[in-house]
Amino acid sequence: MKYFAAIALFITVLLASLSVHAASDLRDINDEVRQLYNRGEYERAISLTKEALELTEKRLGPEDRDVASTLGYLANLYYLRGQYSLAEPLHKRAIAIREKVFGASDPIVASSLNNLALVYKAEGRLPEAAALYERAIQINEKAQGPLHRDVAIGFNNLSLIYKEQSQLDRAAELASRSLNISENALAPDDPLVATNLVNVAKIDMAQGKYARAESLLKRALRIRERAYGPSHPEVANSLGNLAFLYVDQSRYREAEPLLQRAVSIFEKTSGSDHPYVAECLRSLAKVFRATNRASGAVPLEARVAAMSTMKR
Repeated sequence: MKYFAAIALFITVLLASLSVHAASDLRDINDEVRQLYNRGEYERAISLTKEALELTEKRLGPEDRDVASTLGYLANLYYLRGQYSLAEPLHKRAIAIREKVFGASDPIVASSLNNLALVYKAEGRLPEAAALYERAIQINEKAQGPLHRDVAIGFNNLSLIYKEQSQLDRAAELASRSLNISENALAPDDPLVATNLVNVAKIDMAQGKYARAESLLKRALRIRERAYGPSHPEVANSLGNLAFLYVDQSRYREAEPLLQRAVSIFEKTSGSDHPYVAECLRSLAKVFRATNRASGAVPLEARVAAMSTMKR
């Protein structure tokens, strides 16, 4: 069973403020994009960010720091939509600008490295992703100290790579380290804590520690619902992960309503062709077959197959 990575929390500096020399209309667009993101309205956010990028390049030139920020916004939104091939070149351009403007060891460069690594991980390019995460951790530890939240983000992201490579002991060590930093530095209901909880839970599941994993996933879901409201993609992410745990344990009746709710949220916010929609539909079809409802599984399986064909 494939479990979802956090969608947005570890996209660092996703919607940071533009610099003071940006025009007021650009800052207004930036604020509106932030609001659209918080509501999970990614398509509208992408359209506005493209508009902001065009304006920023025209007014400030192609290598301005605000151009890099806007490139990063747009790339992150494409990532959230599952459009990884569109995200990668934008992140690379943002990194090049930021290294030139701020220097290669600035934390803002580390945030861009982190974000590009997320794209690589989603594409299965694990060694490339790990190298970027390690560089980002080194930058942040040196610049901001070993207990900074960005260091926690780096450890968490790197732990996911080790989990994918079945190096569970190393993954658990890094995930626990990240969670300890977050819980000591942040409020207990901070969304970053929720993301750490999800990651530790996923490693627990891989090690067969289902009871603790369920407790952690439920706590993460409560945090995200309070932070984002009931219809945000991060909430759908938590619903999906909890449902996948139930499917793994053959607790199909508990999994079904969670999967249905997750699909509804993802379709509204991320698009009906998003990879997370396909994963939830695949699991929902499994639930139908396991509960002797093959007639309900068939159209879901056909839809997943069609989505796979479209992406080839």
